[in-house]
This record gives sequence, structure tokens and C-alpha cells, in this order.
Amino acid sequence: MPKRIPIKALKDLSKEQGLTHAILYAYDGESSHVVTYGKNAEQCSQAADFGNKMKKGLGWPESLQQQPSRVRKLQDQNRKLLDALKRASSCLVCASINDPVEIVENTLKIVEQALKEARRQK
Repeated sequence: MPKRIPIKALKDLSKEQGLTHAILYAYDGESSHVVTYGKNAEQCSQAADFGNKMKKGLGWPESLQQQPSRVRKLQDQNRKLLDALKRASSCLVCASINDPVEIVENTLKIVEQALKEARRQK
């Protein structure tokens, strides 16, 4: 058995069987394997959560109990957009109440910058 079971194998099985989530536990006589797959990012995260519970129960180290990279990437993008919105809201507080156009322009600039950063990291 290989060191790692490819996620693509579970993805192919999921497509063939019409599954939205799949969690595989396998033991080859020497090593245990946990592989998860979800059709979209939310389902991927849900499958990973269940797989991580299995890993925890099996005594796997915390470093092997993570969300998939595509989920972590979306979480990072969301965090950056939230930070941009926080910066934009602070501009609303700092800007002159007499100039609503300036408030909107500053807010749009900050959000556009955050979106560019998020797209660049794709």
C-alpha cells in the first residue's frame, strides 16, 4: 500500500456512487489511513471534521488533524476581507460626517484592495 491514499481515488468513488461526502479509514497491516472528500468547500470541511475526530480517537498528533488546503485558503480569504471591512468601518468613524462621498470612496478603495489581494493569492 502507498504511504498515502490519493484523495482523487476517493473523489472518483464519490462521483461514481453519487456521494457528496466520503470518509475512508484503511489499515494496511502497518499504518492506518484516513482520507476525506467533499464535493464542495463546505462538504469538504464537514468530511474533514469527521475525519479529524477519527484521527483524534486513533491518537494521531494534532498536526495531522487539519482542514483541507482549499478550505484553509477560503478561511484565509474571508479573514482578509473581514479585516478590510474593519478598516473600512474605521474610515467611517474617522471621515468627516459632512462628506459622505469621501466615506464611500475610502471604503470602496479598501475593499477593492482586499479583493485584489485575495484574487492574487488564488
